[in-house]
Amino acid sequence: MGIELHAAGVCRAPAADFLDQVGEWLRTGPAGARVDWTATSAPLRKSVEVSGDRLLAVLHPAAEPVDLRAAHGQVVVSAGCASAGPGYHRHVAAVLHEMGRRFDIVWDEGTEDPLGLGDDRAEVERDYLVWIRGLAETVLTEVPTEGAWVSIGLSLGSDRFDYDGLAASWLGPRDRDWFQAVRDGDEAAARAFFPWWEDGWTAPTIRNTAIGIMWNDVRWRAPSDADDTPALHQADALLAEAHRLDAELELPWAAWHELRLLLADSATAVGAPADLPARAAATDQMPVGYRRRPVHTTPVSGWSLRIPGDFTYGWDGDRWWAWDGIRQIEITILRVGDPKTGPPPAAMLQYGANATAGHRGEPVTGGPGDGWWLPSEDGAEVGVQGIASRRNGELLLVTISVPGTQLDWAIEAWRSLQYNGD
Repeated sequence: MGIELHAAGVCRAPAADFLDQVGEWLRTGPAGARVDWTATSAPLRKSVEVSGDRLLAVLHPAAEPVDLRAAHGQVVVSAGCASAGPGYHRHVAAVLHEMGRRFDIVWDEGTEDPLGLGDDRAEVERDYLVWIRGLAETVLTEVPTEGAWVSIGLSLGSDRFDYDGLAASWLGPRDRDWFQAVRDGDEAAARAFFPWWEDGWTAPTIRNTAIGIMWNDVRWRAPSDADDTPALHQADALLAEAHRLDAELELPWAAWHELRLLLADSATAVGAPADLPARAAATDQMPVGYRRRPVHTTPVSGWSLRIPGDFTYGWDGDRWWAWDGIRQIEITILRVGDPKTGPPPAAMLQYGANATAGHRGEPVTGGPGDGWWLPSEDGAEVGVQGIASRRNGELLLVTISVPGTQLDWAIEAWRSLQYNGD
């Protein structure tokens, strides 16, 4: 169980478009807040979303969205803060206090500390140290060896990364020695887990945020289109800002230099040191980035797929896509009825077989369903196609397109698609 901030109150004069107004206010950056984290997830997420009586706002990419609900003047807020740190916790509280003043919200006096602002900063920090120490004890007890997928502080919908260590965290993998140090009371090791420890948007917090983006979101290849560049640009800009604020602060020089080389054909942030290449060459820092290795992602609920970590992916209507500028995977979903009333998987597969008859190449064995070579107009094999179904009323049509020299990879990708259950 993580550390959460909860608040409830009453807006004394709510406008009909209250949440839209709050969302627009958040986008302007109240109380120093940043909500322009549209570059830091895959697929890209909006920084502020309003749907009905609910608003979700991403105030930091390491944290779950702040969840604000409003109806009939009643306002309820919850925010998971554990993965970001005590500085973020106090930052969210400050934003909510400013929101109260701006929109005439009276927060309940019964709300704990109201809004968890934590006038005693040391007490808030102690809470986080106690929490991470307990988590370390739990991991050491329940995860006896490395190799299992364990994440701490990563969002529930994140990809599953390959890594060396006992668990994946937002700022990189953690090994057994780190967990033992935290369990035994090493506060410096514990603080290193949190990207936002200090109050304010300081140089260390900015650096840590950039490092987290490079670990989780940067695709370590030259951009193939506009979808590939936002995380690169955001990490570059954050590191330049951190260096401007504190020229003595240690930064991930090698990763920063590599990142700027990838952005060679695109504008880079002003502020990198002139001797960045030399600093990068002289460093002995661990390579940064989970996406240097393959990842297991969830293209469709219940299904997992192993793809290269440098793939960009997202949704376009009822079609999920992933590509790196050369290889491409498309999964189109056909739904009939719902999981209770729709046709069973066998019927959906028969429908798929009928619909694709006459368009199939030679069969491809393995995989989650019928697979076949995907021929081009001249008969050459240009990929793999297949159909799969495990739920009533749902059929997946999978198309994997590759250059002719990478047909083995296409088969491997098709066979990696697995149904893990709802």
